[in-house]
Amino acid sequence: PCTAMVFVWSNLTKGEPHFTLSQVALNDAIMVVAFAPIVGLLLGLSAITVPWGTLVLSVVLYIVIPVIIAQIVRRRMLANGGQAALELARDGADIVLAASFHGLLDTLAPARPSVVKTRILVCHGDADPMVSREQVIAFWEEMDAAGAGWHFHSYSGVKHGFTDPGSDARGMAAIGYDASADRQSWGALMDLLDEVLS
Repeated sequence: PCTAMVFVWSNLTKGEPHFTLSQVALNDAIMVVAFAPIVGLLLGLSAITVPWGTLVLSVVLYIVIPVIIAQIVRRRMLANGGQAALELARDGADIVLAASFHGLLDTLAPARPSVVKTRILVCHGDADPMVSREQVIAFWEEMDAAGAGWHFHSYSGVKHGFTDPGSDARGMAAIGYDASADRQSWGALMDLLDEVLS
């Protein structure tokens, strides 16, 4: 129940799911190593032999390695942002939905006809200097030519990084938080997820 509560709370607060998973796994590893001996001591089970080799191997195989992999994937996905989601869709990944929030739209490998299997949602700040109007139009044409099912939401006067409340603190002219675009884009994602999952 406690683990389920962590995932529910993370989802309600718009937490990053891979980070939540890695933190829960780390917590479970600490519980196994720290609490198992304490429970044995409190129950007076000193005569029971703990297979420490098997326990350590299990923790490494089922917790440590997945946590490391999740952190590597998380860092790579965050570094590439929405562009990574669009590349998955262009490659024909069998995923429920590809969503891009203030992601770059250009690509070296445009989608080919009938390859894109997933619905695509792009939420874009129209004042994002990292994505030109020509790139927006080229993306629309690419998706149409590929026969993709896509939604494109553009927010006027909104810069790159509009979903990150910390954008303004970075002091970069190209990025900025926009509460309205953040709220609208999240609503668009939830609505489309409801549609594709029902």
